[in-house]
Amino acid sequence: MPSRRKFLLNCSAFAATAALAPAAALAARPRLRDLGLDSLSPSLLTQHLNSWFVVRDAAGAAVAVQLVAVEVHDREASAPSPLASDSFEKFSVLFAGDVSQPLDQNTYFFEHAGIGRFAMFIVPIGRPDLNRCFYEAVFSRPMPASGHPGRRPADKKTHLTK
Repeated sequence: MPSRRKFLLNCSAFAATAALAPAAALAARPRLRDLGLDSLSPSLLTQHLNSWFVVRDAAGAAVAVQLVAVEVHDREASAPSPLASDSFEKFSVLFAGDVSQPLDQNTYFFEHAGIGRFAMFIVPIGRPDLNRCFYEAVFSRPMPASGHPGRRPADKKTHLTK
């Protein structure tokens, strides 16, 4: 059975170690996995509709935006031939942010607890209401040669929240 003296020494050592630990290390953001844009799919993003993302510029300044829409564009209507219709995946995502913290057209780091961290280029697309700014990212990219099912959009889905 440990003695009272040993117990107090251990507690003192623990307290001294905790006091010396930098506060920044204790308050650090959780580590998010870094992703490439090829990991983002309409189905993954649709699972996170209406959730919030932290958007950071190169200097680290943060702004919160909400994912309000994911739209899969009709591949057959825009394709010049049947072969081309399956060769590209086309979709867009729409974010809304507070009008008091507008973002310029630029590439930003997006962070989401359920998705991870990725860099994405967004464009402001106007302000249909006085409280929010809207931003869009448009994807038009070749389908993977493997035909990965996670990246192939199944249905056209559009969601917009007010």
